[in-house]
Amino acid sequence: MNNSRGSTLAIALSMVFLFAAIGVGTINYGTGQRQASVNQAANAQAFWLAEAGLAQTAAGGCSAPGTRLSGNTGVANPSSGVFVSTAKVTVGKYNNVTRVLQQTCTNTSPFQYAALATGTMTLANGVSVDSYDSRQGSYGGTNVGSNGNVAADNTVITNGAVTIHGSSTSNVNVHPSAIIIPPVFSSLASGGTLNVILGTTPLGTSGASCSGSGTLSGGTCYYKYSNITMALLGSMSITGNVSIYLTGTGNPLTSLTDALLSSIVINANSTLKLYAAGQVVITLGTISNYGGTPSNFIIYSLYNSQSASDYGVNISLASGFMGAIYAPNANIYLGGYAAAYGAIIGKNVDASNLAAIHYDQALSTVTYPGSIASTLTSWKECPPTTGSTGYPTSC
Repeated sequence: MNNSRGSTLAIALSMVFLFAAIGVGTINYGTGQRQASVNQAANAQAFWLAEAGLAQTAAGGCSAPGTRLSGNTGVANPSSGVFVSTAKVTVGKYNNVTRVLQQTCTNTSPFQYAALATGTMTLANGVSVDSYDSRQGSYGGTNVGSNGNVAADNTVITNGAVTIHGSSTSNVNVHPSAIIIPPVFSSLASGGTLNVILGTTPLGTSGASCSGSGTLSGGTCYYKYSNITMALLGSMSITGNVSIYLTGTGNPLTSLTDALLSSIVINANSTLKLYAAGQVVITLGTISNYGGTPSNFIIYSLYNSQSASDYGVNISLASGFMGAIYAPNANIYLGGYAAAYGAIIGKNVDASNLAAIHYDQALSTVTYPGSIASTLTSWKECPPTTGSTGYPTSC
């Protein structure tokens, strides 16, 4: 009897220990599963944050820095998640989990269209658009093509006998990069107003230096003025590589105004990059680009148009314009029989009254020298190692 009671007690105790072990194991298993779920969620969150960094980097022109989504501003163990982008990687951090994606960027030209509007494009009253290739010679004859494509983020509107030798596309969802002013300009004092009076005003290389108030750096003469005012029969002559930054003056902000029979002459083997914070108005004079290629003359407009009729670049009644215009926030007007050889990027682009746009296909291979022009083409994940900055700089 006593043996039977002892056996029963042993069995009961064994069952207690067994169920206790099962309970502890179940609790540990559940805790482990919960922790695994937490880790998996944090891992996914970190990856999503890194992807968000890639998306912002791509939208900003591939090398633009990412910004904090939420939580702490640093990259060291944030509790609520951040991403940080550099020129090479984007880093997602969440609850001590780090995911690093390395981006591959490819330089591309922004001038993929004859005309591109970040807003609305209106072509009216006899406007024509076609293409040519300056690498094959001058426009005309057999060097006339049908790649005169036009596009707008909103709508391309055509009114009255418009001829487009190419495609017309609305809602393209293209976002050109912001313009970056070359840093050399920050150290230059403004020369005030440059008055181009009767006769010739030379700008550019003169021996081993620059004419006038120019500063020579890296083979380019840099000039900084508030604005340029052209006078009757005044001529501005460009020799060598020249970059001009016009900070603008007046209200509305104005950078360049021409006059009757005035001219801008870009000599052979010379280039002009014009950075204009204010309006550029070329309605009475001429521009002569003797290099024969639109890439030799590029207008970078930093102007922000405030209304539909507020034009940052106005070219009309001119004998011709050979160059490229990059003005993502400025409205552009082309009219009065003006012929533009090159490419146009603007906010709202209006062309009318028998104006012509002849797209130079050679511009499609010209990388953007004044801003970020890279496109995100691929990415890969880096191993979870850290560098001196707290995260990998490459992998």
